[in-house]
Amino acid sequence: MGSTLGYPFLIVSEASLHALNAQLVANGASPVPMTRFRPNIVLSGMAAFGEDRCATVTAVTQAYRFAIRKPCQRCKTTTVDQQTGVISNPKEPLKTLTAMTPYPHLNGAYFGQNTTLTFGDQQVIRVGDLQIVD
Repeated sequence: MGSTLGYPFLIVSEASLHALNAQLVANGASPVPMTRFRPNIVLSGMAAFGEDRCATVTAVTQAYRFAIRKPCQRCKTTTVDQQTGVISNPKEPLKTLTAMTPYPHLNGAYFGQNTTLTFGDQQVIRVGDLQIVD
């Protein structure tokens, strides 16, 4: 039996959600809110899926750094409206994410990046913090 390694942080960019929602609408499905994906950290000011192409996210102040570990495979939870508990379309957004995947060698739907904190334990992360994305 294999072990499971957890990742305490999930990073997603606003642009990635915008690109996903544009494709959902183009496919005749409804857009979804960021809360469906439950990220800890949401980045702005980068290209769609830019988080998939970086290795670290560091505070400009150098107070903390996150290391990107692996893409986050998404589950059926993303199909549930958290406000109502209703699943209006049991295939979306998973079907669209699978079609959009930048990871053709991986099966399934991926969105966001699992990360770990490499330094900055006990530091405070605030909305609006400036980041260096490498």
